Amino acid sequence: MPPTYLGNSISSRNNTRATGTSSARKGLIHSRFKQMMVQKIEYIHNNPVRRGYVDEPRHWRYSTTRNYTGTGGVIEVTTDWS
Repeated sequence: MPPTYLGNSISSRNNTRATGTSSARKGLIHSRFKQMMVQKIEYIHNNPVRRGYVDEPRHWRYSTTRNYTGTGGVIEVTTDWS
Protein backbone atom coordinates (compact mmCIF):
# COMPACT_ATOMS: atom_id res chain seq x y z
CA MET A 1 0.00 0.00 0.00
CA PRO A 2 1.41 3.42 -0.92
CA PRO A 3 2.16 5.94 1.80
CA THR A 4 -0.73 8.30 2.47
CA TYR A 5 1.16 11.26 1.05
CA LEU A 6 1.20 9.62 -2.39
CA GLY A 7 -2.60 9.54 -2.42
CA ASN A 8 -4.05 8.90 -5.84
CA SER A 9 -1.31 10.73 -7.70
CA ILE A 10 -0.32 7.68 -9.70
CA SER A 11 -3.59 5.77 -9.70
CA SER A 12 -4.89 7.22 -12.96
CA ARG A 13 -1.76 6.78 -15.08
CA ASN A 14 -2.47 5.19 -18.47
CA ASN A 15 -0.04 2.69 -19.90
CA THR A 16 0.19 3.34 -23.64
CA ARG A 17 1.69 -0.07 -24.31
CA ALA A 18 -1.60 -1.63 -23.17
CA THR A 19 -3.47 -0.32 -26.21
CA GLY A 20 -5.34 -3.08 -27.99
CA THR A 21 -5.39 -5.45 -25.02
CA SER A 22 -8.29 -6.71 -22.96
CA SER A 23 -9.71 -4.69 -20.09
CA ALA A 24 -8.51 -7.26 -17.54
CA ARG A 25 -4.99 -7.16 -18.99
CA LYS A 26 -4.98 -3.35 -18.93
CA GLY A 27 -6.02 -3.48 -15.28
CA LEU A 28 -3.17 -5.88 -14.49
CA ILE A 29 -0.64 -3.74 -16.34
CA HIS A 30 -1.94 -0.62 -14.57
CA SER A 31 -1.73 -2.34 -11.19
CA ARG A 32 1.86 -3.45 -11.79
CA PHE A 33 2.80 0.02 -13.05
CA LYS A 34 1.33 1.60 -9.94
CA GLN A 35 3.16 -0.82 -7.63
CA MET A 36 6.45 -0.18 -9.42
CA MET A 37 6.03 3.60 -9.30
CA VAL A 38 5.20 3.57 -5.58
CA GLN A 39 8.23 1.36 -4.92
CA LYS A 40 10.57 3.69 -6.83
CA ILE A 41 9.16 6.87 -5.26
CA GLU A 42 9.42 5.40 -1.75
CA TYR A 43 13.00 4.32 -2.42
CA ILE A 44 13.99 7.81 -3.57
CA HIS A 45 12.17 9.52 -0.70
CA ASN A 46 13.79 7.28 1.91
CA ASN A 47 17.40 7.61 0.71
CA PRO A 48 18.27 10.53 3.05
CA VAL A 49 16.65 8.65 5.95
CA ARG A 50 18.67 5.48 5.27
CA ARG A 51 21.87 7.54 5.15
CA GLY A 52 21.00 9.08 8.51
CA TYR A 53 20.79 12.66 7.23
CA VAL A 54 17.20 13.18 8.43
CA ASP A 55 14.59 11.38 10.52
CA GLU A 56 11.76 11.67 8.00
CA PRO A 57 11.78 12.06 4.19
CA ARG A 58 9.90 15.37 4.38
CA HIS A 59 12.72 16.87 6.46
CA TRP A 60 15.16 16.63 3.53
CA ARG A 61 15.15 20.04 1.85
CA TYR A 62 15.30 18.72 -1.72
CA SER A 63 12.95 15.77 -1.22
CA THR A 64 9.99 15.52 -3.54
CA THR A 65 8.05 14.17 -0.54
CA ARG A 66 7.30 17.81 0.17
CA ASN A 67 5.49 18.07 -3.18
CA TYR A 68 3.36 15.03 -2.37
CA THR A 69 2.48 16.30 1.12
CA GLY A 70 1.49 19.72 -0.17
CA THR A 71 4.14 21.58 1.82
CA GLY A 72 5.86 22.75 -1.34
CA GLY A 73 9.24 21.59 -2.42
CA VAL A 74 12.28 23.41 -3.73
CA ILE A 75 12.09 21.45 -6.99
CA GLU A 76 8.85 21.39 -8.98
CA VAL A 77 7.65 17.89 -9.83
CA THR A 78 4.56 16.34 -11.36
CA THR A 79 2.53 14.66 -8.63
CA ASP A 80 -0.62 14.03 -10.67
CA TRP A 81 0.07 11.11 -13.00
CA SER A 82 -3.36 11.10 -14.66
